[in-house]
Amino acid sequence: MRKGVLIVTVLISISCALSISADMVISYTSGECSVDVHGTGNWVNAALHMELYEDSIVKTGSDGKIELHIEGEHVAVGSDTAVAVRSILENMQARDTMTWFGTLSDWFTHMFGSRDQEMVSLGIRGDLEDEDEITWMGDNSDEETESDMELGKEYYGLGKYGEATTIFKGLMRTDQSSALRGELAYYLGASLFNSVQYEEAIPYLREAIKDREAYFREPALMYYSFACFFTAQYDRAIDGFITYMEEFEGGELIPYAILMLGKSYKAVGDGERALAYFREIEQNYSETEVYLDAISELRGL
Repeated sequence: MRKGVLIVTVLISISCALSISADMVISYTSGECSVDVHGTGNWVNAALHMELYEDSIVKTGSDGKIELHIEGEHVAVGSDTAVAVRSILENMQARDTMTWFGTLSDWFTHMFGSRDQEMVSLGIRGDLEDEDEITWMGDNSDEETESDMELGKEYYGLGKYGEATTIFKGLMRTDQSSALRGELAYYLGASLFNSVQYEEAIPYLREAIKDREAYFREPALMYYSFACFFTAQYDRAIDGFITYMEEFEGGELIPYAILMLGKSYKAVGDGERALAYFREIEQNYSETEVYLDAISELRGL
């Protein structure tokens, strides 16, 4: 009897261990990719289904790309990147505390929906779903640069952020990119943001918002402000959300900016200003999905 119980216990333990480890694995790898599995400085070649831990660090070379399966999500890492799994987990946790955050992604998709759908239907480079490799060729002509730009946007529209990141990073290194630099910076920053790599996204988004007349100004401001908030750069987040409210008065995302200003001021210890913003949501935006979040914040002050 005891032997039978022991066997069952062992099997349950193995099953639990497998289910836990399966939460964080490498789901795709291509090109030069390496992993410091335990964060000890011991790098090994990345392999499909390799188990990852909070201390793990993944790194890609100039031709590398890798996808991680973390807590049910696929996180894409483009070329020339090093990212810690712990950082990704922290970013996901910060994002997931805001149950309404997915609406922003839907809004951005809607904002660029017609453009992305047109690019997908054109099939600029064939069936991207079956394409396994991106070969980056330097020294592009202007026409090739524009063509690669469109390809990157097409990947972005399909939600293939790792591939998009690789293309936009390559374009940023070319001499022909100067005229497109703001737009490139936006799409690269947005690709990194959507891959839950907020710290890496900030420099590109900061560059993108320098152009006050750009068609991508509104989403760039919001991506930048949220990235700063998620990385505890609250003063910069406050500046970004205030700028958004000043430039896009009456915009669809105003309630989100107001709520995030409240959260940002709360984070820096300015309870009075935080209270004012949360009350503005309570009084003027009770029909929005951020209302319950604001009420919860009010109860905590």
